[in-house]
Amino acid sequence: LGLTSVSNVTFVANQSLLPRRSGYLVYSEGNAAPSPIRYRTWDGTSFSSELSALSAGGIGEWLSVKNAPTRDESIIVTAQTLDDVSVQINGTVANGTSCWHNGTTCNQYLNLTLTSTTINRQKADVAYETLTGDAIVVYSQNNHTVAYKVWNGTGWSATIGVPDTLINSGVISYVKMVSNPVNDEIALIMTNTSALNVM
Repeated sequence: LGLTSVSNVTFVANQSLLPRRSGYLVYSEGNAAPSPIRYRTWDGTSFSSELSALSAGGIGEWLSVKNAPTRDESIIVTAQTLDDVSVQINGTVANGTSCWHNGTTCNQYLNLTLTSTTINRQKADVAYETLTGDAIVVYSQNNHTVAYKVWNGTGWSATIGVPDTLINSGVISYVKMVSNPVNDEIALIMTNTSALNVM
């Protein structure tokens, strides 16, 4: 594929050899609450005109968007200045309507927590399992633990705490997830406010 590696950094030397993929660019617009959540779609060649998702309370600080690998769906997770973490799905609800929704109702988002950490870092993330297409949303609980919910395309699981043995103090202030492209494994990295512990 024309890959070269220098000092542990891998470069793609010839972009034309890679398949073109579609995707989203998502951003919060303005500095007044509630700030609009905007997005543009990418078709592999160019971006669309600006489109609107659902605004979620305060001013958006951190946004994460992922596309489902098994169905026509995407999820945006928003962490904003009110310390809420919310999620919205761009897909089809039970009655066949395509819209931004919370899992059941169009034009509604789902609040995951109203009391996430006040620290302005990426306190929430989302990733899809490659084979099942289940989405996992993880977020800080404003202590040394994180919680998650699973979306299977039709409904949400209960909220589940992530067990850990490495981080037992401070406040989780950063989380990041990456899906394995060949199975349903998802890697989670998180760090606390002192940045002394990473899991």
